[in-house]
Amino acid sequence: MKRETDTEQNRNASSGRSLYLRMLRRLWIVPLSALALAVLFGLVYHCALLLQPGRKLYRQTAKYYIHFAFNDKTQKAYDYYNAATWEDIVFSDPLIRDAVAARLPAGMTMDEARADTQITLISDIRLMTAEVNAKSEEECAAVIDGLTDGLQTFAGAREEFDSIEFLSASEPEPVLYHDRTRNAVLLGAFLGLLFGFCLLWMEESGSGRVYVPEEAEDLLGLPVLGVFAGERGTELPAFLAAQTKINLKKLTGEAPGEQPLLLVSASGRETAEGAAKRMKELLSGDVLPELLPSGDPADPSFAEAAARAKEALIVLPAGTENAARTLALVRQLRKMDIAPAGVLFVNADGKFLRYYYR
Repeated sequence: MKRETDTEQNRNASSGRSLYLRMLRRLWIVPLSALALAVLFGLVYHCALLLQPGRKLYRQTAKYYIHFAFNDKTQKAYDYYNAATWEDIVFSDPLIRDAVAARLPAGMTMDEARADTQITLISDIRLMTAEVNAKSEEECAAVIDGLTDGLQTFAGAREEFDSIEFLSASEPEPVLYHDRTRNAVLLGAFLGLLFGFCLLWMEESGSGRVYVPEEAEDLLGLPVLGVFAGERGTELPAFLAAQTKINLKKLTGEAPGEQPLLLVSASGRETAEGAAKRMKELLSGDVLPELLPSGDPADPSFAEAAARAKEALIVLPAGTENAARTLALVRQLRKMDIAPAGVLFVNADGKFLRYYYR
């Protein structure tokens, strides 16, 4: 009982290591998925929320220079106006308030204009900045134009000022209000990492493909007698090449020439023919039985070849999704009293196997 438990543990360990290495080889899918979902979430948030009416503000800034008049009594300029004073004056003095009200577009109230406008004094009490944050370019421009008219009228009517000079005004520019695009992008990236990892894990663990000899033995319940490399990573670990030659020599040397040996593959006759060719090259100096390459029972050559053979090698390509068909093929051979002697694992990735067997 203890030995069976250890065997199961070893099989689980080998299967887990193979899965880990396969996932590691395709790990680029995870950051790609994170990037794709981050961009998608950012665009969806931007388009669905920030472009809705009322979600975007426009900002326009105007600058004025205040020329204070000279006070003959104090022999100083009238310079006691500060930022708080100006914010109160702009929307309480009738000269400025009426000028602003005359410019406001339909649907905008003075209360809204006052809430949207901020007056600041930069560097000294002479340079004044008016910043307007409104729902549209039209509202921004209307408030700025009204302030300009009102301030100039106000300065002309008060003895404290020589003039209030309009210096410049920026163009109304969009300003995103409560922008959470960064949060949406980070959420998309996080979900993309999870999605990419889960997708990679499900694809690799549930694909039915086998990449190492141990997986082939677990799948078919047959020993892997030989491993042949494919075009990708043609150099196999040395011990696998040596084992392949030993196993195939033993199989073909027990009764050479007496009974044909069926090489059959659920991936098609070409795969079996390729395996037969590799066997002949590997055992070129030995006497071999007649090799009968064939596909599965759907192949026209199968019935004739199976009728002549008593023993078969299952040719299983690495990384091919034909596990169920191969199992069905093994069952069919047994029903026909053809003994599956083992598995030839072909088109193996030598580079992958070298990492696997480290």
